Amino acid sequence: MAAGHVDRAAASLHAAGIAPAFFHDFDANPDSRMVEAGRAQAAASAIDSIVAIGGGTGLSTLLRGLMDALFLRTLQPNPASDGLSSLARGSLYVRAHWLRMPPLLLAQHLAIKALRREEQKAG
Repeated sequence: MAAGHVDRAAASLHAAGIAPAFFHDFDANPDSRMVEAGRAQAAASAIDSIVAIGGGTGLSTLLRGLMDALFLRTLQPNPASDGLSSLARGSLYVRAHWLRMPPLLLAQHLAIKALRREEQKAG
């Protein structure tokens, strides 16, 4: 956080009309309790996408556990249609785009898609 990456990412999201929420409650060696705490916060706040900033062993372990949970939740033969499954699908969608687009372009792309989806619902 000291490098300012989180602040710059938050500013980009705000500029795209997206209100970010933050979760920093993990340490260098995250365990399943910390992953569950992040999942619970995301579910309680109706988070539909996750962007991880940082690196190192702790974040890698946390992300690996989170990705396992997302894939297991989403790729079941008959996935549930609850909010958590929507969160998992949305997170995997953003991750797929993140791997192919620079962050600012991704934020703009997702904002435009969200606005178009809202316009389709209204019209």
